Amino acid sequence: MKYTRRQTWMSALGLVACCAVIAAIVLVGVRLKLTRADPYLAGRDYLQAIHDTYHTKGAYTSDPLTSITFKSGNNSDLDFEIQGYFADRDLYLFLPPQVSERSLCASFTAQGTVRLNGRRLISGLTRADFSDGASLECGDAVYTVHIRRTSLPVIVFETFDDEPVYSKEQKVTAAISLYDAGGELTFRQTGSVRVRGNSTAQYPKLPYHVDLSEETSLLGLPASRDYVLLANFSDSSLLRNTITHTMAREMDIDAAMDSRFVELYMNGQYQGVYDLGTHVGVETVGLSEKGWIAELDARTAGTPLSWSSPVYGIPLKIKDLGEDIREKAAWKQIRQAVTGLEQALASPDFTYNGRRYTERIDLDSFAVNYLLQELSKNRDFHNPYSSFVYERDGILYMGPVWDMDQGYGNAAEELYTSADGLVQQVLWFERMAQDPEFQAAVREKFEQLRPFLDGLDTWLAEQHALLDNAATNNFIPTYIGLNDRMNTPADYSHKAMADELGSWISARAAWLAENLPG
Repeated sequence: MKYTRRQTWMSALGLVACCAVIAAIVLVGVRLKLTRADPYLAGRDYLQAIHDTYHTKGAYTSDPLTSITFKSGNNSDLDFEIQGYFADRDLYLFLPPQVSERSLCASFTAQGTVRLNGRRLISGLTRADFSDGASLECGDAVYTVHIRRTSLPVIVFETFDDEPVYSKEQKVTAAISLYDAGGELTFRQTGSVRVRGNSTAQYPKLPYHVDLSEETSLLGLPASRDYVLLANFSDSSLLRNTITHTMAREMDIDAAMDSRFVELYMNGQYQGVYDLGTHVGVETVGLSEKGWIAELDARTAGTPLSWSSPVYGIPLKIKDLGEDIREKAAWKQIRQAVTGLEQALASPDFTYNGRRYTERIDLDSFAVNYLLQELSKNRDFHNPYSSFVYERDGILYMGPVWDMDQGYGNAAEELYTSADGLVQQVLWFERMAQDPEFQAAVREKFEQLRPFLDGLDTWLAEQHALLDNAATNNFIPTYIGLNDRMNTPADYSHKAMADELGSWISARAAWLAENLPG
């Protein structure tokens, strides 16, 4: 068949157009694939949008004094840059204890002449007395200086070109420094920082995951390369996670977390009080290279990352694997362990294939987890979120207990705020609570915890003495302590919040003493 020249050109143009359409489809597909496969882009933008929405606008700028910074090169007592924070016409300087406010050199950008107590300042040159109550003038604006001292160990993140950290996936390289409570440098290393958490990553005060370049023990914690900084944004006492970890250790379970309070600076900006601890993983629970730890996590239900248990439909995902175990082998072990447990719980005599469920688990770790969840009335446990299981020598363990800032009455619903009632007979504990052997194990752990509960006032007083000054820093009305901050009264007092927590726990413990099954 012969084609005319016109038909040939038409065919060629049609082929080009067809190729263009296919190319466009491929490019769109690739773009969609990249968008889906690169959560850093969406994740970073999403977290930054939350940051910009919730954080007080202009926290480190003010009109007409646009910014004020105290650089280490101009201030011999300073090892790192510190930015001044503006709240209306109040200027807050969060200074380490060894730095004298009486002779500071400020670098600033301003629309007009800047004077401190009437004396003109030249940016980056003039040393002046920034004592508490000093008046800093710029044009018609007068700022009152407020000196706040750090009183806890301090962690400093310094990223290249002051790159912000907003992504859960993309790690940002940073120089990471640790100073003791007296301001002495004790650790400095290059590492990386990223945002961590799920619901907590959507709060204004972001939690962080820290990857060190070398395994190191920070502040006496177990040596690790992976550390977390818990923001405790919704907990005005700052104590709920710490007291849970302390009670777990009091009951001598296999895996109990430990942590230290620190104050954090990010690129010169004060971020508040954080709870420093090691990352939950196979190392946390002392497993070998072939170990695994799985998380009970409703957020992953129905996804490829998750498996729903056969009887109770509990969604589990792999949290961490040892270096010498493959994901496929770990999933096989998880399925076998959990299926055996659930089949035994589903039987009238708690037995499956000749083994009682108590022969398949570490009874103490399950009893401690149940007791602490019941004692705290942790609202996240129902979902479930942030509960873990792992296996050692064919025995299933539960723990470590984690993420308790929504417990101990710190919720809106009366179910979780009242000190009476049993609320945590859910998941596997719905059936376990019917077994006299489990009831006896829980009661035994409760009695083991009694001495700590009886001395709760002393423990809380010690924590208040440690935290009081830092908590005041944390709750100054900055973006790390908003006036309308979750569950925090306007007339904030750390002692009042600690006392409120203690009263709630004491009332809850008294009710459990009379009403625990068994």
